[in-house]
Amino acid sequence: SVGQALGGKAFTNQPCIEVRDKGENRLVGENNMLIVAALYSNPSNGTLSPDNSRYAPVREGIAQFRNLSIDKTGIGYRLSFTLMKRDGEHLIEMKVAALGEG
Repeated sequence: SVGQALGGKAFTNQPCIEVRDKGENRLVGENNMLIVAALYSNPSNGTLSPDNSRYAPVREGIAQFRNLSIDKTGIGYRLSFTLMKRDGEHLIEMKVAALGEG
């Protein structure tokens, strides 16, 4: 969704991601995953920070981000999110599709 934020300040509305399976059921039993946030569109060459806040653990199918900010003001920033699954000490990127995609 579209939001507004001030450069260098934590977003007022932090991203909250719900993880669902192919049948649209929230993955409530999966707690060994995390979501990684990144800048998808970066028109003003900003930096998403703080670095440790770019990772949100999935708890009962929900990943809640905290304290994310972009250091430079600009129009058109977009975030992307990647689902990762923990496999021992390694992280494995999972195939994901946005709602409405096959």
